[in-house]
Amino acid sequence: MMKKHKAFFFFCIALLCCIGPINGEEYIRNISSIAGSNTIIRDVDATRFLVCGGKASGDCSFTLVTNGASSHSEMTIMADSVLDFEVYNGSDVYFCGRINNGNGTYAMLGHFSLSGFPNSTVEYVSLPWLYSLKKMDIGWFANKMHVVAIGDAIAGNGVLVDAIIETTSWDINYAFIDTVNDCRFSDVAITDSFVVATSTYRGNIFRSSRIWYVKKPTSSGSPIQFNTCNYININENATEPLLIEKCEGNVFVTATKDPMVLHFPSYSTPPSHFFYVKAYSIDQLLHSVGWDLDNFIYPKLKDICYDPVNRILDCLIYTGDNSSQHNVIYHLDQTLSQSPGTSHGHSYDNIIINSLDRKASQSKHFIAVGNSATDTWGSYLLKYKYDVWGSCFASEDISVSHRTNYISPISKVLSRSHILLLPLILDIDKKDHPIETLCHSNKQ
Repeated sequence: MMKKHKAFFFFCIALLCCIGPINGEEYIRNISSIAGSNTIIRDVDATRFLVCGGKASGDCSFTLVTNGASSHSEMTIMADSVLDFEVYNGSDVYFCGRINNGNGTYAMLGHFSLSGFPNSTVEYVSLPWLYSLKKMDIGWFANKMHVVAIGDAIAGNGVLVDAIIETTSWDINYAFIDTVNDCRFSDVAITDSFVVATSTYRGNIFRSSRIWYVKKPTSSGSPIQFNTCNYININENATEPLLIEKCEGNVFVTATKDPMVLHFPSYSTPPSHFFYVKAYSIDQLLHSVGWDLDNFIYPKLKDICYDPVNRILDCLIYTGDNSSQHNVIYHLDQTLSQSPGTSHGHSYDNIIINSLDRKASQSKHFIAVGNSATDTWGSYLLKYKYDVWGSCFASEDISVSHRTNYISPISKVLSRSHILLLPLILDIDKKDHPIETLCHSNKQ
């Protein structure tokens, strides 16, 4: 899944197009005519990344941005919403969300190849017993491609899906969780041995947080082992989203915002909003850090992204309101995991940044996408290097402290359901768009 901005400096498109990957490169670019609502960005390879967003028409579009190209191709798919997508091996795109199949609007899973984009054949399956699939991860294990996703059922309870992609059909395996505690899945990730999902459930006053572990299959072609599921109660309040990101092996991190807001008007004390990041190895808590943001009414945790090479976790927080927009991306490294200190952040104003991803081909670089708060018909593309300061982004620091938590592992059997579905073909539309550079820097 960034800055306090001063004056915009406009560069010509020709200058933009000739710029290749450079050590220390940062930029802010605008594609004024492509979808900008609820945008998501994913790295593809050394020269490309993919952006998805909602359109004013109610459909969704994917735009493939290629470094050095004079324009960028957009493919619109006739779906109600794409809530998450992933790129596998630089060639295949899997996505989830909602679609109207003619009988109603239900959850969907889809796929297309980047080969020949934007003339790709887009396949999908609709799941009419589910309301929505909102987060997903992909992986090749047990000799099959697996798309795991979390969402909500029509009946209101949470659902975990493991879709095995076969040549002519999709093997859909899924399990519901009970509604006794008003439990809802929030995010999902695949580690070396598990599918790990986060959820929140309503306690006496606020929502508490929970992490679910489902083992990967041991035999070829099998689904994840729903019947050997465990979960841990973190025993800490959390708002949605409770985000999760794989690190290395079976180590992962979670990030969330506490629903408690401390504010004492009689003492003119600004409100405090607490954010927490925790690292786990399976069900063992390794590190727990947190920080609070003052003077902001409704700060939101938008996205997190981990760089396994440099062991950096970036946390995107949006602190805007109706009159102004402010985004900060705080960087947490291994030093902050071990001892309290200061997290340095890149900040950017006047747009809403929605999504982050790591630019794998450029060390320490991340990419991001956002949109204007007043006009969602247009996307802003951003790239930054986490340890470069004073170029296209402003800087902002926060004090990080350590926390301790009690967790308790609990076993739970999830009842698996199974269905084979034949994928259908989605209608598409396509066009090309120019791009404009608002700021560019090669500062080292």
